[in-house]
Amino acid sequence: MLSALLWALVTFAPNGGAGGDAWGSLLTAQALVEHGSFDLAPYTDRAAYNEAQFFRHGQALYYGYPPGGSLLEVPLVALARLLGMDMTQVAQESFMERQVSGICMIAMLGALWVGLSALLEKRRALVAAGLVLLASTYTGSIASSMANSQMPEIVFLTWTQAWMLRFDRQGGRLNGWLLGLFLGAAYWCRPTALLWAPFVCLYLWLRKREALVGAVLTLLVFVLGFKLALGPFWGGSHPYYGSRPLVSDFATFSLEWVGVLFSPGVGLFVYQPLLLPPFLLAPVLLRRQPLAWMLFLYANAHIVVVALQRTWMTVAFGPRLLAEACFPLWFLAAMLAPQLRLLIWPALLWSLWLNTYLAFFCQTQHLHYTATRPEQDPTTRGLWEWRLAPFLVTQDQLWEQIRLAPPELFPALNNPLRRNFQEPEQAGDQPLVRPLDGPASVSFRSQAPPGPSSGLVCVRYSSPLPVSVELNGRLLPSLPASRATRRQTLAFQDVEWRPENEVRFSAGPEFRLFDLVAEPSPADQPGIVAFVEGFSGDEGGTRWAYGPSSRALLVARKAGRVDLDFEALNPHPKLDVQVWCNRRHLANFHNLPEGEAQLRIPLTVRAGDNELEFRFNHWGIKRARDQRPLALRLSKLSLNYSGL
Repeated sequence: MLSALLWALVTFAPNGGAGGDAWGSLLTAQALVEHGSFDLAPYTDRAAYNEAQFFRHGQALYYGYPPGGSLLEVPLVALARLLGMDMTQVAQESFMERQVSGICMIAMLGALWVGLSALLEKRRALVAAGLVLLASTYTGSIASSMANSQMPEIVFLTWTQAWMLRFDRQGGRLNGWLLGLFLGAAYWCRPTALLWAPFVCLYLWLRKREALVGAVLTLLVFVLGFKLALGPFWGGSHPYYGSRPLVSDFATFSLEWVGVLFSPGVGLFVYQPLLLPPFLLAPVLLRRQPLAWMLFLYANAHIVVVALQRTWMTVAFGPRLLAEACFPLWFLAAMLAPQLRLLIWPALLWSLWLNTYLAFFCQTQHLHYTATRPEQDPTTRGLWEWRLAPFLVTQDQLWEQIRLAPPELFPALNNPLRRNFQEPEQAGDQPLVRPLDGPASVSFRSQAPPGPSSGLVCVRYSSPLPVSVELNGRLLPSLPASRATRRQTLAFQDVEWRPENEVRFSAGPEFRLFDLVAEPSPADQPGIVAFVEGFSGDEGGTRWAYGPSSRALLVARKAGRVDLDFEALNPHPKLDVQVWCNRRHLANFHNLPEGEAQLRIPLTVRAGDNELEFRFNHWGIKRARDQRPLALRLSKLSLNYSGL
């Protein structure tokens, strides 16, 4: 009965199956069914994919999130294909995404029931499991993107915790091989699943050593198998399993730690207040219970990791990134139920209303995500102001916030001016514009010398029809029709470059323009570099890269090896700089000394667009008048073919 209720809620509620980060997971499963590969390139002509959550390796296109969810979805998608469904079709993919979410909810209900049955009579445990599930962040975030890999990861982790709780309270068998299997499967869905592994091993060492060997060996098989069996698909490690920039100072970390726990935007204890007492009291009241310590330490470890990564500021869906930490705390709350009996029902009812409302009925979540992105909300009002909390804010308030701080379009251009375009829109987290009617243009200023020039224009767009493009009145090759968002690079020669230039598009409102880059570059040079995110404007031939990371677009005329040369001014002692190209770690500059230095970065690039990212361990100059997050100043930047 409870399972049917959960399935009906997920399938028929107004929210859920709304795409987000999960868009691509089911399509990858379809690629595995039809081609035996993770490559999504065969679908780019008919799937309106969001390139921001995909990556390329050679000519192949891959989903940017872990592959475990897609592998689990293969049987379901194979059945859907037999029934004539196609995951390139948004409505059909959305319906199937709801089915995946429903299956995960039912599996979670089973895991919670097994765990709580160790503490309560079975019927009471089943009711408690249903209430806890609906009152949890797992449910509250279901309208966002958890179906891509996070939902199955938490299913695997919670089953291991439930089996350990049942063994801890009732004795019996605890299968180490099965624990390792579920830990390994969770790792294939999310790399942070390994945070739970040392606590499982420590518990087995203390309580059931004969199961430890099986758990460790099985987990190692999955971790090594992930690298050896799947690595060749994307040419090494999956980008999602790479390193990320972390907060480097204690003051910032402390603020973010408070934010993930107590802010009205994403605070774990705002959305689930019953978890605060076990967070504070478990080490005292349950200090003699090894499993209680394992659950408590794991929950804290996950909270710390989320606070360190600065990814928790996606306000729209509450504490989604802490969903892994909430069920260990729910199990601790169940252990402390006698001491918490006066708090249980008020706190549980609050969480039950709040999380089911956000998951199934709240209509502002995706708009809230747009309105509270850092470029829209640099002072994080949506995170800390109660009136802007996802469960209180109105659509009118969010639109007002968006109007006050419209998203930046074409960040690589200098003072871009749009003519005959509609007001900016959002497609997921991407700003875009459409022409009103007839030709529309974007003009921009340039400090490059005027005169006949060669160079490149790079356009990110989607359009069901070819689009004619002109640069300063010179006709360029047309943009091919593409319903999927794509980048197209157009070369030009002997075009009169001016202090103010204009790119004109002859298209109707069905043309969606996401980004535009245009730079002169001699025909014998490899390409151009456009500064997309995390850089200052041009400051007399120099440009500051901001911390913790800055992103540029390298548009190459052809694939091959090139050198990126530039002069750098470092204002920090012992600055570390990581350089990434197309989501692959390429180079490290360790302990870069203060002052000026000439740097060269060898790159292997593909024809067209390549994403460059610089990551820094220090930024911001203390006691300086300029309080921008300055990391490194760049000047005299040039691209050269290797060996020349």
